[in-house]
Amino acid sequence: MAALCSIITLFVVVGVAFLVYSGLAGIVAVLVPGRMRRKVTTFLAILALFPFFIIGFYWWQSRPGVVFENTFGLSPPVDVKNIQSEFAVLGDSGHCYLAFDASPQTIARLSSLMTRNDNALWTANAIPSWWQPSQSLPTVHRWESSAVRKGFSNEHAQLIYDTTASRAWYAWEGID
Repeated sequence: MAALCSIITLFVVVGVAFLVYSGLAGIVAVLVPGRMRRKVTTFLAILALFPFFIIGFYWWQSRPGVVFENTFGLSPPVDVKNIQSEFAVLGDSGHCYLAFDASPQTIARLSSLMTRNDNALWTANAIPSWWQPSQSLPTVHRWESSAVRKGFSNEHAQLIYDTTASRAWYAWEGID
């Protein structure tokens, strides 16, 4: 839901920016002398396309494989399958949710810089409906980290792994 709100916000911003730039182009066409008019109009046209590049970049960075790579610093290994993701950063806060199938060896590598805490529970306001970690304690292991270093002053991450289902869930939240 949060990702949908971010995308809607981006489209509203693009729409408003496009209207503003179109208005400026109209003003330029009337007020700027002939020789400068073409240069200024070209500049405004390029400026009007800029929000579309931002949306394209945001879409590119929110693909599941890219979110996995940006989160863990490595491309998804061969054994990582069925990746689901939600990633959003807007202003002074951000969040990331991942769910994927992986081997115990991959989880050992991903959790190597985290602290094991099988009693920790993840609490957040807007969790995606597909992000439903297993709760059965004997087969579920949890790792936590507050040293994620994604650029926010207050960050927290948790990796949850169900050994029976070979399913992992990762959550990260950052706030300035």
